[in-house]
Amino acid sequence: MFPVRRSLVERILIAVVLLSVLGGSIALYAQRTSVTQQQLMINELAGLRNLIGAYYAERHVYPPSLEVFGAAAGERVDPYGMAYDYDPSTGWVRSASQRHEQW
Repeated sequence: MFPVRRSLVERILIAVVLLSVLGGSIALYAQRTSVTQQQLMINELAGLRNLIGAYYAERHVYPPSLEVFGAAAGERVDPYGMAYDYDPSTGWVRSASQRHEQW
C-alpha cells in the first residue's frame, strides 16, 4: 500500500475536529464535576440540618457548635473547600462558598 498524503486543508480540518471534540469533552467534564459538587453539598447540608433538628427535638435547645456531633462534624468543609457556617442562636447551618450562601 502507498502511504496516504494529506493536503494542508485536510490536516487543518482534522486538527479542528480533534480540538472540537477535546474541548467538548473538557466542558462536559467540568459541568459534571460542578453538578456533583452541588449535589454533595445539598446532601451534607441536609445531613447536618437533620442532626441539628434531632438535637433540638431531644434537648429543646440548639447545639452550641457542630463539634457536639464529633470533631469531624465541627471541622467539616463543603465540596468547595470552605467551612460550613453555623449559627447556634437559630440552629441554621449554611455554606460559606460564593454563590451558595443561601443554600
